[in-house]
Amino acid sequence: MRHDDDVARAGVDSDASWMLTASGAKLYFLKPTADALNLADIAYHTSNICRFTGAVSQFYSVAQHSVFVGQLVKQMLDSEITVEQESVEYWDQILAGLLHDSEEAYVQDLVGPLKACIRGKYKWVATGIRRKIFEKYNIDWEYHNATVKAADNKAIIVERYHLMPDHPDWPKLPPEEMPYPKPNAMMPISANNLFSSALQYALQQRTAHSAEAGPEAL
Repeated sequence: MRHDDDVARAGVDSDASWMLTASGAKLYFLKPTADALNLADIAYHTSNICRFTGAVSQFYSVAQHSVFVGQLVKQMLDSEITVEQESVEYWDQILAGLLHDSEEAYVQDLVGPLKACIRGKYKWVATGIRRKIFEKYNIDWEYHNATVKAADNKAIIVERYHLMPDHPDWPKLPPEEMPYPKPNAMMPISANNLFSSALQYALQQRTAHSAEAGPEAL
């Protein structure tokens, strides 16, 4: 029988490291396959994972955050005259916003400073899973771009303001500069349904516009 340290080391270094998902799929962290990834698992897992490692005044899931980011991406795109609402590009970018944290369904939600501390392999594994998700659902990786990042950063400011305690080393936005209300308290099942519906709607819209635009749009 191997020592616990050997087992732990094997779990980090071995290509055979895997997890069992809610749907019963077997996901290999270093070699994720399209068959092991699905939207039902992503919605279920992220709706049960709390943002900011639980340091919030009410449960706030990664799924609910993802819907908010998708909404912010849509607002940003709607303010740009260069991106038509009835285009494949428009819905691809919204999908990229909705799925910008999709890998956290498999690697958990870690606070940003911790990700910066451990760097290296965690980011490589997480990015590999997210890339595979984008690939499976035909989302151009280039749409994981500045618009999505800006929306994510705005969401963090809003969530920080409404859901987290004050601290001088991480000041909140002044009340007069906060245009968004406090997020609704949402149980995991409700967040799951909201996230799933948003994903399905965006996918349906993109498919419809892809059909109108022809094969060259895919």
